[in-house]
Amino acid sequence: MAVISGKAANEALRLSFSVSSSTFEEAWIAPSSGYTNVASGYSASSGSCYSMVLSASDIGVYTQRGVWRPYTCSAVKNYGICEKAV
Repeated sequence: MAVISGKAANEALRLSFSVSSSTFEEAWIAPSSGYTNVASGYSASSGSCYSMVLSASDIGVYTQRGVWRPYTCSAVKNYGICEKAV
């Protein structure tokens, strides 16, 4: 998974992968230990896995793209943002 180490990396991924869709889309990410962008109303917890919100609408409720939501690591998501060594 792509490791998000700061605000600039988070913003670059948000701009690259955001979608304009009425379907709620998220993708697995790997946060670093020094940066967090957890969505309002959620809390970062030890042992959680995180997804980045890629679309603005969640069943008519609008949210900010690029924020993270914590889930149990067994949750199923259709996408992941992977890191490629260069």
